[in-house]
Amino acid sequence: SFTFYATRAWRNIGPYDVSDNPTATMLGEKQWAWFEQELKKPAAIKLIGSSLQLLPEFTGWEAWANFPHDRNRLFNYIKQEKINGVMILSGDTHWGELSKYQEDLPYPLWEVTSSGLTEEWKAVSPNKHRVGDYTHNVNYGYLNIDWDKADPTIDFGLKDTHGKRVNNTNLRLSEISPFN
Repeated sequence: SFTFYATRAWRNIGPYDVSDNPTATMLGEKQWAWFEQELKKPAAIKLIGSSLQLLPEFTGWEAWANFPHDRNRLFNYIKQEKINGVMILSGDTHWGELSKYQEDLPYPLWEVTSSGLTEEWKAVSPNKHRVGDYTHNVNYGYLNIDWDKADPTIDFGLKDTHGKRVNNTNLRLSEISPFN
């Protein structure tokens, strides 16, 4: 209804709700089987590219958080299978931000969300996992890894149209690789 949407719009929350159906899924079983096998493959860093945000709790827009069973399935799989080095690259929000999530996980998951290169959006949804500030100006995400160090460093974040960093962070590979 209009009142429902108007209330959500006023709070910068989109029209989508979290599904309480435990069988609602983003991927389906065949895609999950493939995804889980890919995560098990040996690699120091495993980048999950998602067209939708994965870490923010609820944006009101299309997001993994609208399917909590799937989101929790991924988190539990990382723990149970002792998957090191997971990082997330996402988009489709029309703003850029970094998110960090560590609730009941062995290491923090980081997500770089960048907007489309032609989008600016002033109504940014809340995100309790946001690190630093968001940018509603045109931006793109980046990720650089220095493999020459004994404990490789990972520099990631957002840049503006001139290549200037607008939000970034650095970490060591060991910070996201607790499993031997």
